[in-house]
Amino acid sequence: MNRTKLIDIVHFDTNAPANAPRTTLWFDQRELENPQATIASLIADPATFGVVHGEYSAVMTRDQGLRLFEYLRKGNYRTDRVETKGKPDAILGLSFGDNPDVNEVLAEKFVGAAVQFPDAEMCPQWELARALRWNSSINKRRIHQIDRDCDRIYITSLEVIDKFKRNFGAEAAPNVLLIAQAWHAPRCLDICTKRQVHVVGGAFVDAFSPNDPQEWVRNWLTWVLKEGTK
Repeated sequence: MNRTKLIDIVHFDTNAPANAPRTTLWFDQRELENPQATIASLIADPATFGVVHGEYSAVMTRDQGLRLFEYLRKGNYRTDRVETKGKPDAILGLSFGDNPDVNEVLAEKFVGAAVQFPDAEMCPQWELARALRWNSSINKRRIHQIDRDCDRIYITSLEVIDKFKRNFGAEAAPNVLLIAQAWHAPRCLDICTKRQVHVVGGAFVDAFSPNDPQEWVRNWLTWVLKEGTK
């Protein structure tokens, strides 16, 4: 019986022709449980992962594979801390996936920041705001929830940060304490820099949602495969 779990990210490469050459990488459960060691081995000896083994096969176009290795070699695929640079004007919380599990942990980080900085504006994405509803440590009236548009079921990180920025005005350059999932944080930090949102502190969660409808947030492997092949 074939128990291989296929991770097909070819469909994310919308510019690839139907007959584009494919690359397959293989991973076992032990490698999935040791992300830093696996990434180091993948960079050092990618041919090893081209040999059939393990429970996971990741299929991508050859161009996606080149982008993935460039992304991993840069080393900026995970953030667990940022330098504290002062008092934030706002606490900006970005969600991770649709399920409540990781978002509830992010909400706990958000509450800790709100208690530490009671004068800061509280700006959680709606999945975090939902988890904050029953928390008695913060003033719900001070929450400025960042919502998706009513005709959409999804919103990108860029759109979340743009909505946040509009609340402060186009010319504003607010200082924020960023709440985000650790592997998502590098993208959030990059967008903040480009949008003149100054991150003066952060709190990050190194967790994934194994049963989430969004397959790329289920573990670190699915995340870097999608994030690194854009």
